[in-house]
Amino acid sequence: EAGLCVLMGHRDRELKILKYAEVGDVFTIQKNGTQYRFSVTHIVIQDNDDPLTFPTVDSYRLAIVTCYPFDFFGVAPQRIIFYCTKL
Repeated sequence: EAGLCVLMGHRDRELKILKYAEVGDVFTIQKNGTQYRFSVTHIVIQDNDDPLTFPTVDSYRLAIVTCYPFDFFGVAPQRIIFYCTKL
């Protein structure tokens, strides 16, 4: 259904591939045998102290959140959010 889906994961495990992601890249997500394709529209980096809020949307959107920087050792001081639109 339309709206924003938020996925969160660890930067050094399931989301470590995002280290190489750029605006325009396409992600394919599979759920219950159906594939969904999303294109990265913009990337936001923010401090962990900043509140994590998301916009209300009427279209099919995806936000993927993980800690940042990817190569940081210990508790990372920031987070990175990949905002995507369904293709």
